[in-house]
Amino acid sequence: MEWIKVNEEGEIEIVAQEVKLVPEFAELMSLAYNKGPKDADGRKKFRLKNELKYMYLVYSSKSPYRDYSEKERLNEAKLDCNLSEEWTESPELRKLIPKYIRGTKSKLERLLNTTEGFLDKLDTHLSTLQLNERKENGEYAHKPKEIIDTLKQLPALAQTLQDLELQVKLGNVGTPKSKGDHELGWMAMTNTTNKVKREEEDED
Repeated sequence: MEWIKVNEEGEIEIVAQEVKLVPEFAELMSLAYNKGPKDADGRKKFRLKNELKYMYLVYSSKSPYRDYSEKERLNEAKLDCNLSEEWTESPELRKLIPKYIRGTKSKLERLLNTTEGFLDKLDTHLSTLQLNERKENGEYAHKPKEIIDTLKQLPALAQTLQDLELQVKLGNVGTPKSKGDHELGWMAMTNTTNKVKREEEDED
């Protein structure tokens, strides 16, 4: 279920009024939380709107920065919301974010985000790896064989990510089942994905 959206003017709008019942959301709407230099009594809720826009740009599956790395999404969202580089999420906002993610994303989308987060960290690790780095005893800090084994697995990880992205695009949240109503597992999802890919290629 969508909670919020960004309208054509680039302003945040609440889509589902029910989200006001979420305690963490209500806390961000309070007058005390929104009081500031340009909003003395907090009624204009400038802070709420700005931080919800930031949350949407960073964590929504419909964000224009959806395919950016986590670090890139954070940077772009801060720029778009006129937040300084030193700005950090408030404790109140950090409490809301997990509920926002769980309330607006399917299990498959959350699995996709987890996979992407892992690959982002792996990419950072490999790009900063110093092959000549040595331990105090003179041994290499990173064993070449382990690095090579990791690199060999990247194509499979990339395929898994691509499969997940297509499943999310198609809206196939459930696991495919056989005629006997038994779950077929990940391999069946992969086969289904490949079938759809072939059909799309044939249409082109």
